[in-house]
Amino acid sequence: MRKDKTVYRITIEDIQNVAIDCLDRKLTNKEIDDVCTKLGDYIPWYDAIEHSIYLSNIDQK
Repeated sequence: MRKDKTVYRITIEDIQNVAIDCLDRKLTNKEIDDVCTKLGDYIPWYDAIEHSIYLSNIDQK
């Protein structure tokens, strides 16, 4: 499998949908840039991957 294959992505549409749910409005381009800058710091990537591995019942060697 390619090492650079994208497994999961968040789109601007995803961000706008959450903004509409939370703020009842869409974000401006500046606000989207601000959110994108901070987003990676708040997603527990390692934990999500580790949990998915355990849920997939993958045996340890």
